[in-house]
Amino acid sequence: MCKNTQIERLIHSLFLIKQRKASEITLNRNAVIALLRVLHLVMHKKTSKIRLTPKATQELLTSLREARENLVSRTLNEDPQLFESLFKYENNENLLSLSFEREFSIFINDNLERFSNNVTDIEDEGTKHKLKIITEEFVSFKQSKTTSFIDSFFLDDKVKQIEKIFSIFDKEKNRFQEVNYMISKDQVIFEREFNRLLGEQNGLAK
Repeated sequence: MCKNTQIERLIHSLFLIKQRKASEITLNRNAVIALLRVLHLVMHKKTSKIRLTPKATQELLTSLREARENLVSRTLNEDPQLFESLFKYENNENLLSLSFEREFSIFINDNLERFSNNVTDIEDEGTKHKLKIITEEFVSFKQSKTTSFIDSFFLDDKVKQIEKIFSIFDKEKNRFQEVNYMISKDQVIFEREFNRLLGEQNGLAK
């Protein structure tokens, strides 16, 4: 094989690698954009249905904005946890899909944490109802987009956890404990599923 042909093949291979990485990054950014569109839909769809005080409205919008800013910041700064899975599981569609599921769960939990930190008048029924609608809107949107039994089971459990959080929203200590429990539980569930899929992948490779 002549040297020119080898160089041409090398250049072609490098181009394909670059093109593939660019495609993966675009896929991840599109997933983030989809999350932000959900956020915009939630805010636009619910503003006229429930009357809130100006202070409560500001606190809710602040919480939603902070969660959105955190997601955008992680994307722009190429946060390792967010981007590592793109390259680590690029050849396994199930693991890559599970990575996106984990990020969606993290985004929901981040919103819950910020609601707990920012909302002051927890006992107001309008505020509690508004919070419940917003968080369940995130989950119901994801439920409408998934056909996986595992995903549906996980999201159904998520709805129950959110309902429990808002049923004790006037008890500050219990509320924070419940949010932290949800975060820890999600981490265990996703880690268990990652290990299961990795085990299946390694079994097929043998």
